[in-house]
Amino acid sequence: MNFQKRQILWLIACLLLSTSRFAYSAPQFGFKEISKVQRFTLTGEYALKQVCPPEGGNCTFEPDPTRPELKFEEGNLYLKNGFVLTRPVFDEFTFRIAQDPDYPDEKIDIDLASLQAINGRFIYTLDSWLQLEEYLGNFSRSKQTYTIEDIQYVIVSIKGEKVQPTVSISADQTNASEAELTNGRFLIKLDTSINKNITVYFSISGLAKNGLDYKKIKKKVVIPAGQTSAYVTIETINDTKIEITEKVKLTLSKAPAYKLGNSKSASIEITDDD
Repeated sequence: MNFQKRQILWLIACLLLSTSRFAYSAPQFGFKEISKVQRFTLTGEYALKQVCPPEGGNCTFEPDPTRPELKFEEGNLYLKNGFVLTRPVFDEFTFRIAQDPDYPDEKIDIDLASLQAINGRFIYTLDSWLQLEEYLGNFSRSKQTYTIEDIQYVIVSIKGEKVQPTVSISADQTNASEAELTNGRFLIKLDTSINKNITVYFSISGLAKNGLDYKKIKKKVVIPAGQTSAYVTIETINDTKIEITEKVKLTLSKAPAYKLGNSKSASIEITDDD
């Protein structure tokens, strides 16, 4: 066999090898897909609005419940692998609910109940779903439709999908005091909401004693379905003892329903007034 024939056979062998590799790897994504599936997730935060007292004085900024902050993601649904993100997560943006009197020209045609329903779930245009329905036996969709900017969407569910959110903790009110019974507060937050309650467990440590230096708290907190956060309030007890500044520390515990994030513990200091 001359060199030219050997070279041609070698190229054919390489081509067959690369084709077989592609054929082997392709099924991991499945042969049918729904492209441009969207997901809107409420972050639990709200845009701020300026509130000024009618009698005059300093104006303040308060959360506006008609303008929740949302996270938007877009990706594909594959028969075997589920959701695969294809576009970067948009920055959190303000979702102006329909009939918002302060922004009549900047509204999205969706009501708050519908927004809660699709929170953190995949949605797809109804027309496109009906065209592909016969191929998409691995997915089910909601009977209810939801209108966003005059387009009808349905909720798309992945069979067997198990969402495991990541939980983190911080102290958003870090200093408590017996003097004016100033409370401290921990914020426990999920990175995404799901459609069932999540119970987050934690341990309690520090010099401040649970039930003596502050009102007794349980070693768990429930984040309601569709929400992404819950608070643990440290309510101080004013006693007559002379004490040093004492610390309350909460440390998140592992549980099957969630994963632990980078921020696993947080502390609050309680100062004495005696």
